[in-house]
Amino acid sequence: MTVIVLTNCPVGLRGFLTRRLLEISAGVFGGDLSARIRDTLWHEGRQYAGQGRALPAHTTDNEQGFTFRALPAARNPPPGGNHA
Repeated sequence: MTVIVLTNCPVGLRGFLTRRLLEISAGVFGGDLSARIRDTLWHEGRQYAGQGRALPAHTTDNEQGFTFRALPAARNPPPGGNHA
């Protein structure tokens, strides 16, 4: 099972995701995808995200039973201070 939550993303990304997933609620998509399709969606969907945020979570064999990624992947540290 894969669930993707979008925040402030363009309409194009929502349209892109509805090709493979069901929109459960506004900005929340879910469906059962193979690992190959899930990774392809993530890779191609990143192009559509713009300044928005995407949080996909999917089931896996670990202690929690799921894993997730976030887009944008890295945040810029606040200016000043020690960020080592």
